[in-house]
Amino acid sequence: MAERRGTLRSAWSGKNREVETEELRVALRTYREATERLLRM
Repeated sequence: MAERRGTLRSAWSGKNREVETEELRVALRTYREATERLLRM
């Protein structure tokens, strides 16, 4: 997750404008799955 977060942050800060929609979709799915796991605890 830390790697994904770094990728997203650099994209949002304007350093990497070529982040693909697919990368953003996968990152969102990863965060959603992690959140669901945490909520089940």
